[in-house]
Amino acid sequence: MSDSERAAAILLERAEQHIMFHLGGPVAEQVWRARVAGERPDADGWKPWHDPRENVAFHEAGHAIVMYLLGTRPPAVAALVQTAETYGGFVSEAPEPPPAWPGRSDRQQIIERLKVFALVGPGDWRTLRGVVRRLSDQTRALVVANWTTVSAVAARLLDRGELDGAELAGIIEATGPRRQT
Repeated sequence: MSDSERAAAILLERAEQHIMFHLGGPVAEQVWRARVAGERPDADGWKPWHDPRENVAFHEAGHAIVMYLLGTRPPAVAALVQTAETYGGFVSEAPEPPPAWPGRSDRQQIIERLKVFALVGPGDWRTLRGVVRRLSDQTRALVVANWTTVSAVAARLLDRGELDGAELAGIIEATGPRRQT
């Protein structure tokens, strides 16, 4: 393998990890929403009430778990943030919010990483669609296999609002993470 082929392979691997990180939040959110939608009403016909921040907490927990389990960059902080209109959150490898928070959406970040595939690898739209499907399936499997961990991080985020890297690592390791093989 030539140096340029090796460099291209490393670039593609890092792009895949970034895509999986950015898929982690939306995937965890989808899994959480499906579980909430499946809740049965109680004897009086009422479904349980959910804190509006839960959606964001599960989203950010998904990012944190995927980032941690991929082993690329351990998260230094995860936080829920209330803005004037809504709730938001972030997971960062730095101990403070990204300078442009709220920044680009997960979708925008994924598109940026797909440009690497278009430039370095076979970049026709069918190949890119296949890459996204494959990485989405892998991310979903990782999140579902670690749902107890995702739920524990989300619960702690709801309780405390912010977790540092050591707290995140402690929760993740205490719940027995299942790394990607």
